[in-house]
Amino acid sequence: MSRQTDVLTLSAIDPVAVQLPAINWASINQTAPQPAAPQPRQPDDPLPRADIVVITWTSAEWSALDHVFANSGSPRGNGVGAWDKDWQFYRRNTGSFTAGEHGDPLWGTFRVVTVAGATKQWNVILFHSDAHLQYQPYIDGLRAMVRTILTDVQPRYLYSIGTAGGATLAQALGDPVTTNCAQLLPGKQPNNTDPANGETFTCAGWYPPTAMFAPAQRLMFQLSDVVSAPELQNLFERLAQKTSIGPLTLNDLLNAPLQPENLGAPTVHSMPGVPLNTSCDFSMAPGSGSTNFAAYEEDDAVVGEVAQELHVNFAFIRNVSDPVVPDHTASGTIIAADIRRNWAGLLYDRYGLITASNGALATWAAIAAS
Repeated sequence: MSRQTDVLTLSAIDPVAVQLPAINWASINQTAPQPAAPQPRQPDDPLPRADIVVITWTSAEWSALDHVFANSGSPRGNGVGAWDKDWQFYRRNTGSFTAGEHGDPLWGTFRVVTVAGATKQWNVILFHSDAHLQYQPYIDGLRAMVRTILTDVQPRYLYSIGTAGGATLAQALGDPVTTNCAQLLPGKQPNNTDPANGETFTCAGWYPPTAMFAPAQRLMFQLSDVVSAPELQNLFERLAQKTSIGPLTLNDLLNAPLQPENLGAPTVHSMPGVPLNTSCDFSMAPGSGSTNFAAYEEDDAVVGEVAQELHVNFAFIRNVSDPVVPDHTASGTIIAADIRRNWAGLLYDRYGLITASNGALATWAAIAAS
């Protein structure tokens, strides 16, 4: 499994047995976002108007989003729980797009919260999407969903958030990355023939305010609390059960972004104008990293394309759920692509909720500073 297939398949390994703690907003002189009570409605009713839309994707990302924005006063463990009862279905203008890959109802679920900002109380719609670039209804469905959401809500700002692959060796496991730019890369059918392939979509003239990133970092989960040498050795043994690794050792897969001693200070990497790599083929950075992209993910260029078309300011906040994976051993032997993908998938499976919570906190920080 991976950040790409989270909603489709069972985990290859159990998530780490830890709860996200209740968030101490007072420690940074802030107040918790306030969830609105669900209102009576039908799934095909329009969404309510709001200032901001935040879209997220996988199940781990959804839980983290709810924890930070709606239920931050309680600890949060892995999996879906009673908290999801306050999320309401939305299926407006689905047309011929009847369901996702495994029959998931389109377009997804939502709830409304308010966030105290620097200039006003912001009304925010949180949206958990069941439409994705990498599976049915593919790129046309994803465009239709974003267009319908934005047409209903008429927001000033749109954030797409969630997990991602790291781009550079400076981006540690659990670090959030923020940008206002994404490039669409050709992938599998039917996306590979789309005319937008190769295009880059940038929100010109706006970027999320960064003033609250530093305080938010103090609330973020330190991955050093759960990532240890024995923990990583256990993951490596699971990798060996999953795929043929030959003489590869754990040390061959360890680098700066994953060393436990580097995971004690989550950092938001603000990268305006540096595009995300958006691909439905689970694209990964080379083993030495890349400065061409801010991170590697699967939906945001399409989100940005539609937001740009509808004149809505947009940004992307992606947490590093799987950092750069080495592609050569210390002796120069090539590490096979399937080994690298499976290692990245194990890291996501194990720590996805934790890393996603850091990205959700970075998103809160951008709104709180607005």
